[in-house]
Order: sequence, then structure tokens, then C-alpha cells
Amino acid sequence: MKFLLIIVGALLALAALVFYGYVVPLACGMNTTGCSQSFSFVDKESLVLFWPAFLLGVAMMGSGLMWRSRARGA
Repeated sequence: MKFLLIIVGALLALAALVFYGYVVPLACGMNTTGCSQSFSFVDKESLVLFWPAFLLGVAMMGSGLMWRSRARGA
């Protein structure tokens, strides 16, 4: 269970990073009307699209690592 939390959290954080850093600008660029948006990791859209999923993945990894270290220490 602990190892699964670490793996799923890492995959979720990586998927959020790839999604927001590559797929969203790619989809915007493939829009037939053009794209004039800039995608930054510190704007309003990133607060909705990127940060919740990324922070959830980091929290899952952190809780898995914390449980794992407690189990080894006890």
C-alpha cells in the first residue's frame, strides 16, 4: 500500500507536469483560430489545471514515504 501510494503519486505529479507543460500548449497551438495565450506555471489557469493535481501527487508521495519510514523505524 505504501509503495503503491509513492508510485501513483509520482505518476500523478509527472502526468500533471506533462499535461500542463506540453499537452495544453500543443492543443492551443492546434486550434484553427490560433492561440494567443501564454502558459505559465504561476497564472490563474495553472491554479485550476496544474497545481491541484500536482500537489495531490506530491502529497500522495509524501504520505507514502512517511508511512514507509515510520514502518522501518518501528
